[in-house]
Amino acid sequence: MKLIKRFKTLITADAHAVLDSIEDPHALLKQAMRDMASIIEENESRLKQVNLNTKRLENYAELFEKEQTKLNQDLALCFESDNKELSRSIVKKKLILVQRVKFNQRIKLTAFEQQKQLQNQLASNQDEYRQIAQQTEVLFSQTEELEKQKDSNNRSQLDLVITDDDIEMALLSEKSKWVAS
Repeated sequence: MKLIKRFKTLITADAHAVLDSIEDPHALLKQAMRDMASIIEENESRLKQVNLNTKRLENYAELFEKEQTKLNQDLALCFESDNKELSRSIVKKKLILVQRVKFNQRIKLTAFEQQKQLQNQLASNQDEYRQIAQQTEVLFSQTEELEKQKDSNNRSQLDLVITDDDIEMALLSEKSKWVAS
């Protein structure tokens, strides 16, 4: 079974090599550049999403803070009026709110770490993309120049080719000069 699997991978690799040699290297390079650009766009989109999440979490933190202030005021009022039952209810709400605040802080910390990681990754990918794009431009321009040189060399070689008609004309010209002298 391992032999069949290995044989299959060898044939697949050979088929891919043949296809790669048939395909235009410039087209493959352009496709790779498009793939890199789409990855960068995906990373930018993810970063925007993480930024929105962090803003939402910060808004929640502000709301929790306001809620906590309100609960503290209500609790003070309950203690002044000596209402134990209502005090218990407010203390319970405060404890729940404290848990929410802690949970929100943990999520916010994770979101900040993810945001930082995505920013670093995006900056790295963009730098790498710019470098490869510059190298690609240089490569394409060099290839273009080589193609032009090749075309001009082919034309000059065509000019150097002497046909039978050229030989006949030269022979007749030389013969007429020789007869005239």
